Amino acid sequence: MTKKYFSDPDLKDKLIIIGGGFAGLRVARFASQKGMYQTLMIDTKDYWEYTPGVPRAIIQPDREKFLVVPHSRNIKSENFLRGQVTEVHADYIIVDEEYQIQYNLLVIASGSRYPSVTGGNVKKRVKKTQPTTGQAGSMKDQFSDSTQRLNSIQLEAEKIKNSKHIVVIGGGAVGVELMGEICTKYPNKMLTIIHAHQLLLNNLSSPEECHKVVKKFFQTQNVNMRLGERVRNAKWENGKYLITTNAAIHNKIEADKVYFCAGYIPNSEFMRKNFDNVLNEKGFIKVDKNFQVEGQTNMYAIGDVISSSEDKTAYAAGEHAKSFISNLKYIKAGQLNKRKAYKPMPSPQPLMAISLGVTRGIFLFKGIIVSTKSMAIKMKSTFEASLCGDFNQDKAILKIDFNKKLRDEVKDSTGKEPASETEEDGNEESIKGVYSALSAMQQQAPEDDDIFH
Repeated sequence: MTKKYFSDPDLKDKLIIIGGGFAGLRVARFASQKGMYQTLMIDTKDYWEYTPGVPRAIIQPDREKFLVVPHSRNIKSENFLRGQVTEVHADYIIVDEEYQIQYNLLVIASGSRYPSVTGGNVKKRVKKTQPTTGQAGSMKDQFSDSTQRLNSIQLEAEKIKNSKHIVVIGGGAVGVELMGEICTKYPNKMLTIIHAHQLLLNNLSSPEECHKVVKKFFQTQNVNMRLGERVRNAKWENGKYLITTNAAIHNKIEADKVYFCAGYIPNSEFMRKNFDNVLNEKGFIKVDKNFQVEGQTNMYAIGDVISSSEDKTAYAAGEHAKSFISNLKYIKAGQLNKRKAYKPMPSPQPLMAISLGVTRGIFLFKGIIVSTKSMAIKMKSTFEASLCGDFNQDKAILKIDFNKKLRDEVKDSTGKEPASETEEDGNEESIKGVYSALSAMQQQAPEDDDIFH
């Protein structure tokens, strides 16, 4: 069934963006506001979410309203369709396995997700209502509306509160942050983190030093670290999660709650039928240095869904969108030779802020740990507030001091006063270097720009 979503469907200026996250929403907002194209953004959700803040929201659910911004605050209703793209063709897409919508230019910014023990590896149509299992409370939700997402985070917080043993699978930035939040608020629970590598945060610059900081912190919080161990199987059975690892002994783990924070799965299933050749072996979309999909003239892809050696972060997705936007006028004019190739960021990224609970963290700049205390927390909060503000979060919500509220909650939960948030250990010269080099850093690129494969 063909449906009309463009005011003048006969004009050859129909732009469709699949996905409303850090990359897709930026492009949709720009194109619709500038009037360059008849623009339609299609997303399975009706909101944008600051996903890097979800680990903290899971133990402080009230904070989720800070992280969720309804699409209506960023894009007009005529430029947005809530639905799931189920097929892509050369000049049209299929939505919800039912509606056919023509396009002249397609931008795929559908992102990625984590595996789920109880489901969530969605490969075909899912109705717009919130599923009862799998995705509820997920680190990366796919199908809820904003109200359902807020409710699911609240529900997840209750599950954590009532769980005796919680397992986090994956010791990268997301897994470490999530465990850091949980162990800070609930230090008396049985907590386990499983990581396939010997070093936590092994994909960051200075991984040995970062590992030492995290290991020391987890030891003080009685977190059981199972390092160099891979999960072979995880299933839900008789009201418990049962995990099997490759350990020689004690390879069976029983838990009340499990979080997968490893193994990105690209949301690219809609490409399988007609464009399987543009997907790599893991399902990520192959693009060139201008984000043009391999072998296609009217199709681009940006963000987590692309095949790239760049770190898959919210910041990188935003940079992809900015680069694509700068070339949009040339794409429309057919002046492809004028496009400016994207200059990828170094990997690992030189600037990272990772929280370890309320008053501890790691602020990493060009391989140097600048701070593990107040500056690390301040930088993390600054990034969060800046991006949420950029996506038009309500100013009244932005003014709420959720960090102070969380400190009070931790004190109530543990009966102990959290460490001073003003305590500092930063290297003064490194701190000066951060501020003086931030602008220049964004202009830098690795010598080998050929990251796309």
